[in-house]
Amino acid sequence: MPDRTGGMRAGVFREALRKANLMHPEFLLSVGDLIDGYTLDPQLLDSQWKEFDQMVDTLDMPFYYVPGNHDISNEWMEEQWRERLGQPYYHFQYKGALFLVLHTEDGGRSGISAEQGVYFAKALAEHPDVRWTFLFMHRPLWSYGNKEGFEVVEKALRGRTYTLFSGHHHNYYYEADGSGNERLILGTAGGGSYLRGAEFGEFDHITHVVLTESGPKITHLSLDGFVEKDVVNEENRARVETLRSGDFVQVAASVSSRPYVASLEGRVTIENPDQSVLDVEIRFPEIEGVRFQCDRAAVSLGKGETVDVPFSISASNGGAVYLDRLPPVFVEIVGTYGRGTVSELGLPTRKQWRIDWQRRMLRDDSARRDYEALDPPGYLTQGWDWHGPEDCLLHFSLSSLVDRLVLRAEVEDDVHLFLPGELSDRLRLYFDAGSGAKVFDFVPTEQGELLAPKGYTGAASLLNWQGKLIFQIEIPFDEIGLAADSSQVRFNLRYLDHDWSENQKPSRLYWKPEWGSEEDFEGSGTFIIP
Repeated sequence: MPDRTGGMRAGVFREALRKANLMHPEFLLSVGDLIDGYTLDPQLLDSQWKEFDQMVDTLDMPFYYVPGNHDISNEWMEEQWRERLGQPYYHFQYKGALFLVLHTEDGGRSGISAEQGVYFAKALAEHPDVRWTFLFMHRPLWSYGNKEGFEVVEKALRGRTYTLFSGHHHNYYYEADGSGNERLILGTAGGGSYLRGAEFGEFDHITHVVLTESGPKITHLSLDGFVEKDVVNEENRARVETLRSGDFVQVAASVSSRPYVASLEGRVTIENPDQSVLDVEIRFPEIEGVRFQCDRAAVSLGKGETVDVPFSISASNGGAVYLDRLPPVFVEIVGTYGRGTVSELGLPTRKQWRIDWQRRMLRDDSARRDYEALDPPGYLTQGWDWHGPEDCLLHFSLSSLVDRLVLRAEVEDDVHLFLPGELSDRLRLYFDAGSGAKVFDFVPTEQGELLAPKGYTGAASLLNWQGKLIFQIEIPFDEIGLAADSSQVRFNLRYLDHDWSENQKPSRLYWKPEWGSEEDFEGSGTFIIP
């Protein structure tokens, strides 16, 4: 059974179990990620395991548990696993075959401990003449550069025939070596997936295995059909991954000097990393009042070829385009390998054209403020716990005095969580005056105080903390390396929205892309200082 969680889609795993039960196998094994996990709350964990166990109780055959990173996310969850299910790693024999269940989250962290490596080396040494050896593990450590302890098990497997099943990545892959050893990364059975088809390794399925005299026979039963075991393999994987990831195309960001333009230029860069010809079609969105111009909307690229395709926008009526009024602009790029052949692979990918403009900072004036709004936030990370503006809404303004910047931020949040440590609700400010990023965390408390970073010399206070939080922060120029005659500064803001104390991954709401992330682009969040 493949991954259930990590973006779980309700009801899919239950249906997969129902269909597996109809096939009457001898038993079922998972590759982990059975519950959402990532918690330290006993009641929440208990409810998650009870819900899963109730599904397993409907089966007519045994179910063997394999731990994934959601099932054992920390040391405490590993202790809970042991109390409920016993040892997270184990082995057993059935009709002359040896089954090894590996624990790739040993100690609540990715990898296999030395102790576990010794355990499986011993188990393999004690069973040299089995019909076949099967390994089940969550993370496909065998495919990583650093095998995180699996190299000990791999060494002990030398000289025998085996089949290895893993999961974690939510997209299917198959390979076999010259000795007949097969290694599979399974797809999903309800875990997060774009479900773009079996040919891209994105499908919900059950894996059926029959051990014959000549070795295992493997078939994947999609929840709506059958899938060959080598649907994604060593020969086609590079093309599949190129199209599935969308990494073959980039849309360069554009930064204007003003919020309205007669036209704005952009650029699409396409790279073909494969041996085969890549045909690409570029499609632009329909936006009222805006016209896209592109002279090369269809291109073909040979092996290793890179092509830059310029485009531009302008107002349909010949006037100006107001950048702040534009909706998010997504360019669709359709890549196709083997066009017109039986092995044709085609898939669209959407890339956002990130647009920004340089804002002119006001001189501080309490009677006038130009507010920027995170409504919705420009960028989210770990955003599954943010439920929209009714959950958390933030506005801010940034202005300047002779020797300091003044930030005022207003946060409306349905739950303000004031905790000790890194998980408390907090405001993070980023500045770059040309000498590198400076980062400051300001943490509100339930007593109405605003805790500033150690050694911070500016003023920082909460003007209101019951209901709406209102931050008033003065940042001295020398704190961020800003000279008195500096003409501009790059800025970003993040709010950590944390709604329940057991959650270890609260949502992070950014005004501009997280600095240093793949979405970050030069010039975003630039303010011109008067």
